[in-house]
Amino acid sequence: MKTTIKTLACALALTTSFAFASPTEEKTAAKFEASAFMTKDASIRVAIKKNVHERVYLTLRNAQGEVLFAETISKNDMSYAAKLNVSNCAVN
Repeated sequence: MKTTIKTLACALALTTSFAFASPTEEKTAAKFEASAFMTKDASIRVAIKKNVHERVYLTLRNAQGEVLFAETISKNDMSYAAKLNVSNCAVN
């Protein structure tokens, strides 16, 4: 009796796991990871770590869409860090 219950429980668990697994969804890894934060001295610190050898374009724009900072990170640079001084930028 105990063996039958264990067998049924295992079969139910396997059926449930297959029912909720969707084989059509493919999860792709992100091409890069980025973090940015504002410091007390009106600077923005940006860090980028790439997972693939591709170019990454970093652009900082103001509310009007004007480019304040632009940088292209080459294919061979797998990590990038910058401290951007934005103390002279007006905040509206």
